[in-house]
Amino acid sequence: MNGEITIRPMRLQDRAVVIGLIRELNIVEDDLVHDRDTSMEATAACLIHDEKALAEGGGAMIVAEDAGTVIGFMALIFNEAEPYVRVELRPVALIETLVIAATHRRKGLASKLLDEAERLTREAGRTTLLIGHLAANQAAQAIYERFGFQDFSRLMLKRI
Repeated sequence: MNGEITIRPMRLQDRAVVIGLIRELNIVEDDLVHDRDTSMEATAACLIHDEKALAEGGGAMIVAEDAGTVIGFMALIFNEAEPYVRVELRPVALIETLVIAATHRRKGLASKLLDEAERLTREAGRTTLLIGHLAANQAAQAIYERFGFQDFSRLMLKRI
């Protein structure tokens, strides 16, 4: 890292770099689970998916920047938990996407983005922050656990 890291809202001109970061994530995840489409078209669709969710419920798209270069991205989506959750706990924030450039990993940048997610969640009056990861991504799990996330729910898969 060359200088001070800036955490800021994503801008339109960041789009190409963010798509590149999401592609890096797709490639890492494909190495773990062998089911990711790592094409640029599919990667751009991931960002569009995040943008649609943001438009529906609110939230923020945030980047981490080092000396003018975008090196991290987070999509934080505000939504509502299922109807079986107590009413006062339904407003939640979900970190839909979190990725740090391979060249900048293991330098505390994920924690900076997670801090921002927590700040924005509190600012929005929400008391629950959620994040998911692939079961095979033990590095992500370790980071999230260090940040205070706990196992909450499991989604299991069976290929048929």
